[in-house]
Amino acid sequence: MKSKVLFWVILIIILLYGLIYFKKSPSPLTFPQPSSISQTSVFITSPQSNERIKSPVSITGLVEPGWMFEGIFPIKMLDENRNLIVQGLAKEKNPGSWQSGNQVEFIATLNFTTTTDSGFIVFENDNPSGDPELSKTFEIQVNFK
Repeated sequence: MKSKVLFWVILIIILLYGLIYFKKSPSPLTFPQPSSISQTSVFITSPQSNERIKSPVSITGLVEPGWMFEGIFPIKMLDENRNLIVQGLAKEKNPGSWQSGNQVEFIATLNFTTTTDSGFIVFENDNPSGDPELSKTFEIQVNFK
């Protein structure tokens, strides 16, 4: 009888120790905070930063895995005061490549009209969860003809 009681006491102590230990360790499923997300996950081939552009503008480049969902991600053009000029979708160049786990080539075409001299093209990852911690953005400055 003493051995059964001793067995249960030791088992409870081990379980309590395990609970305390695992509660202190970080979860392996935690997501990175936005401050730790690299701005280099987007590479723009055209237009280049500060390039003079006119409508319609064709935008091409590469994004890291996870930027697209269903082969698309949002793209916006803002004027120099950060007012929205136009928004659209960047699409994968090769259908299905967004699921490859590799960088994905994209293309977007934006038709726009503005009276300002410069602005920004803003790239946002497609974040179907809506979780702000998973949002990523990248932008380049452009000049208008």
